Amino acid sequence: MSFATALKLDPHNREAMKGVASSLYLEKRYAEAIPFIQALLRAPGAPAGLYFIVATCFDHLRARPEALEAYDRYLDLSHDQNPDQEWQARQRAKLLRRELRK
Repeated sequence: MSFATALKLDPHNREAMKGVASSLYLEKRYAEAIPFIQALLRAPGAPAGLYFIVATCFDHLRARPEALEAYDRYLDLSHDQNPDQEWQARQRAKLLRRELRK
């Protein structure tokens, strides 16, 4: 059974939602992935990394304010757990802030 089918049968199935979101993200279908990722973020204890992923989706779509907000949220929650991603998020956030001031 596919993740999409499982999600249709049980719209609250988090594993199926993760599968659909991951598939869409990896296929670079960012606009379609965002609602699934945002739904996962609404769950208690959502991992900080989801904010990084949704930030990159917004970034690819050139939705700068939304990307910046998500990068900042990721950096607030990350707590030095993923130094490479945190460095990337800080750099993108700096650039986005500059672009938004123009």
